Amino acid sequence: MNISTKSQYALRALIYLAQKNDICSIKDIAVKESISADYLEKILLPLKKNGVLGVKQGVKGGCYLAKRPEDIKIGEIVLTLEKSKAPVCLLLNSKGCSHDSSCLAKGIWNKLQADWIKIVNSYSLADALSYSK
Repeated sequence: MNISTKSQYALRALIYLAQKNDICSIKDIAVKESISADYLEKILLPLKKNGVLGVKQGVKGGCYLAKRPEDIKIGEIVLTLEKSKAPVCLLLNSKGCSHDSSCLAKGIWNKLQADWIKIVNSYSLADALSYSK
């Protein structure tokens, strides 16, 4: 399965924030994770809108986790950024089976999609943090 760089970079940034457990500028995260700051800012915006990230304005401003790492599911991150319900969309580059309801493969694609969503939602950012050590 191919997950886009949006999800990969976002997960790296969120793990970094979880490790720091503090407010960090996007520039600092971008430098540490070797990601373009402009790209990272665009990636993180939907996660802010979704309530995963908070932003503090001002001189000592930056972003921070708006929830505990245990409460942020990997699926929430990926599904927010990929704007899909996952592997079917990622594998087929569409919103599921592109055929009509008579498609013979539609049932298995829907089952695989549901299973994939269960799997990514069974892991939290805290799990990812523990695997990064």
